Amino acid sequence: GCNCVCTYCAIRLARGKSVSIDAREAIDRLKALEQAGQKEVVITTVNISQYRGKWKEGTVNFAGLLKLMLENTSTIRFRISSLYPEIVNEELASIVADPRVCPHFHISVQSGSDSVLARMKRPYKIEAVYRACTLLKKAKKNPFLACDIIAGFPGETDEDFDLTMKMLKECGFTFVHAFPFSARPGTEAYKMRPMVPNSVAGQRVEKRGEYNSHS
Repeated sequence: GCNCVCTYCAIRLARGKSVSIDAREAIDRLKALEQAGQKEVVITTVNISQYRGKWKEGTVNFAGLLKLMLENTSTIRFRISSLYPEIVNEELASIVADPRVCPHFHISVQSGSDSVLARMKRPYKIEAVYRACTLLKKAKKNPFLACDIIAGFPGETDEDFDLTMKMLKECGFTFVHAFPFSARPGTEAYKMRPMVPNSVAGQRVEKRGEYNSHS
């Protein structure tokens, strides 16, 4: 699940609030996989930044869990499925620098415009995206950086679009998964206005898609 209230997302409506398994359970599963000969695991959740698992007398966040996973294994590699940019701080960057953490990071961005992010009710501003990319590049040599981008969110202007393109170039993303906004019944964004014409959203997707061939 997810505790965020992003205006376009129906996942939280279907799955409810975030639920975290205990850190010990996660480590036990991991050790069993390693003993069975698995070479790599993918750590995946709806929103990994909200992980809070029980550990001994307290709790650990995702950075703490990843550190424990590395300390309790010896050969298995780790791949992180998706990251919200605000979770990438100095602590996490120092942990992913470990050679057993794959240099592949997918950042859930959605837009390079703070005004669009605010209408989406995303829990960060664009500054967090720049900071995340900088830290990950310091932690890993030439990492593969990917991101999600929604084109044509209600109210997105040409200026907002230009800010997103600027962000993609300045952050140096390796791959951009761009897709047009799709209104989901039951979400706040379903009734948001003004709507961006489908033709315009499609053109923006193509423009962002062209970025992949030049990155």
